[in-house]
Amino acid sequence: MVLRTLTGQFVPVSVQVALDVVEATKTLDKQLFKRAEQHNGLMRASADPANYDSSTGWPAQFVDAI
Repeated sequence: MVLRTLTGQFVPVSVQVALDVVEATKTLDKQLFKRAEQHNGLMRASADPANYDSSTGWPAQFVDAI
């Protein structure tokens, strides 16, 4: 099977590639959840939670790579 990527490339997809995507997604989900929990704790401990900046420390996004 051949799929088109977000950059417009066509790439062959094997069962192993599909399994790798699932594994990478699980890893990213764990990283995102961990960072969200950290920000939640820091925001709650902040003297001014309404102005807490939660934009730091997130994993890179796909758009950052292109």
